[in-house]
Amino acid sequence: MKDHIEKPNVKTYRVIIDFVRQGIEGGRFFRGQKLPSEKELCEQFGTSRSSVREALSALEYVGLIEVRGGSGYYVSGSSPVLSPETAEPCATKIILQVEDEWNIRTLQALFEKGLDGASLVLRSDDAAQWARKVRAVRQAANDTGMLPVLLAEIVETTTEKRTLAAEMAIKSGLDCVIVEATPDSRPLIEIRRVLDAVEANLMLFARITDSGTNMEEALQIADGLIIDGSLLTSVEPGCPLSAVTLRAAQTGKTLFVSGSVQETMAESGVEGQELINKSLHKGFDGVAVMTGGAAFKFPLDVLASLKSAARLEEEKILSVRNEKRIGHLVASPVADALCSTAVHASQVMKALAFLVPTETGFTPRMLAKFRQALPVIAVSPHPHVIRQLRLAWGVKPLLSRRTLRQEDVMQLAVDTALKGNHLREGDAVVGVLGNMDLPNAYNSIKLITVGDIILKGQGIGNGIVSGRVTIVKSLFDMNKRARNKIVVVAGTDTEHIGLIEEAAGLIVEEGGLSSHAAIACMSLGKPIIIGAADATELLLEDEQITMDVMRGLVYRGWVNLG
Repeated sequence: MKDHIEKPNVKTYRVIIDFVRQGIEGGRFFRGQKLPSEKELCEQFGTSRSSVREALSALEYVGLIEVRGGSGYYVSGSSPVLSPETAEPCATKIILQVEDEWNIRTLQALFEKGLDGASLVLRSDDAAQWARKVRAVRQAANDTGMLPVLLAEIVETTTEKRTLAAEMAIKSGLDCVIVEATPDSRPLIEIRRVLDAVEANLMLFARITDSGTNMEEALQIADGLIIDGSLLTSVEPGCPLSAVTLRAAQTGKTLFVSGSVQETMAESGVEGQELINKSLHKGFDGVAVMTGGAAFKFPLDVLASLKSAARLEEEKILSVRNEKRIGHLVASPVADALCSTAVHASQVMKALAFLVPTETGFTPRMLAKFRQALPVIAVSPHPHVIRQLRLAWGVKPLLSRRTLRQEDVMQLAVDTALKGNHLREGDAVVGVLGNMDLPNAYNSIKLITVGDIILKGQGIGNGIVSGRVTIVKSLFDMNKRARNKIVVVAGTDTEHIGLIEEAAGLIVEEGGLSSHAAIACMSLGKPIIIGAADATELLLEDEQITMDVMRGLVYRGWVNLG
């Protein structure tokens, strides 16, 4: 019997969080005790591994539990530092304005609790003060081990001062600049020319505050838009804003909703719902709270409120996959074909994530626009790309070292994700490789199971088989019990038929579709991997292994292949 009470309309990972937390508080789980495994929790709650992973990650992040490499999860011996609700994952990205009065400790707390970016106001007439502010924010981020994005808003009104401000932004190592769009788009064009002249790695955002602004033109010039929430009262099919949101989705450009925050929002924790609704239901990537007021007085409470509201709405949106969206996002034929195929593959494979090595961030952004209930793990060797990808909905960017070999790119991405505890052995992921700046680079999609591959051969049949190993090397071994086990043998003949009938699967060193083992297994409907060189030597008696018959792979341990 399942040891929990079903809660209607409650995300499963929250039920698991409550189960563990209440177990710790009630004394059922004591300090140092090992918790049920991911597999056991999946079976107990009748849910997917991704939901279990979300819950355990949140509990680990706040300090209630800890992971011990190769052993599992244990109740932590220390007190939690945050609430699980604050640490729960949030796909919607959140930017807050940084005020001069905010100290380093406050900024660190914001970054630790999931703030994706900080916005500054850039004025060319106080360069020294502004430079110090940038350094302070960067230091606060670095101290947390995170790479949040930094944006600067250029508010100058003359061409000369705007140009100077843009040059300052480049030299200071910022990630993005924001410029208010005008009817003639002149400020945007001026800043774009400055950025392009030096091939700066900065994203350009156009702030939209007037409904009369040509948003389509602004989107063509800029890398994204920050649109005032008051303009989003209606996005009907055929209206200019609807066309802009569709075009942004097609081209992988970023859209944010900006809005002010009242003090009641910080106090009640629910008033951020309207701002979040405008963002999520209209296909935006996140919210930008760039005003003072409550955001200045209660920044941590505002962040927690926004994240809570976002998670509630994300549950509604992601509970049903939006198949129509896939067909509408057609702009770049190659990118669209690559990403839409990856989406379909993830659904068939029951993948836990997309894994995307990237040089520019384009492919992760395009994939994120499909709004799937899976994280997009983007891996890049470029810090500025990692920071900018923090603005893309549902993307988890990771910094990696650089490799110059196309064949090593995906493995490096897997290793980086494993090291950061974003993936674990047994996870099934869809690897998406866009146009990398490497010799002989090509676009590709890979179906990857993260695990320790022991053997490779040719599989006959379908399905996944996990079980204990029985090695048959001699006539004496013929007496071994093989029921529901995986029999490993150099080759077979008629004397092995009894073992084959009892076995859950067969791994054979001998190759060839005409071999006795292959023919016998095909006639009996038994899964088999043939041509697995040195299988009887590499595998151990009674060892737990997993056969991926379709791909002819053998993994060490129990591996969840979906």
